[in-house]
Amino acid sequence: MSVVGGIVAVMAATTTTLVGHPVTDRVTGCRAAVADVRDAPLRTLGAQETRDALADLVALEAQLTELKGRLIVHGREVAIEAESGARTPGHWLAHATRQTRPVALAAQHLARSLESHPEVAAAMGRGQVLADQARAICEALDALDER
Repeated sequence: MSVVGGIVAVMAATTTTLVGHPVTDRVTGCRAAVADVRDAPLRTLGAQETRDALADLVALEAQLTELKGRLIVHGREVAIEAESGARTPGHWLAHATRQTRPVALAAQHLARSLESHPEVAAAMGRGQVLADQARAICEALDALDER
């Protein structure tokens, strides 16, 4: 623990050693970083810090959703479902992560939509477009293409 400006802060040391693919290493690092602050007291956060943290967290969620989509698309290419007998990467995801099938299949559908609309995927990867917005944009673009 350290005392900074009269506030007691719990300092958690996280060491991330890169040993695998950059994506898996960073995902593991993100999970560790979030776990490190799980029990951090929030009472010392001011209003602006709270607003900033919430906005950053929403952008991070979008970035993670975009990355998950790219992994689902890649999962189709490398047949992640083959060993388990699942029909699709989305079905595998539902089983492996204990998500409901509709949730996992919706993630798979968004992944395919983002694959077809790389500009939307890029904006989502920057945290500028949220998942619901990306779905709506992709659906609108697809509807225009059908005309």
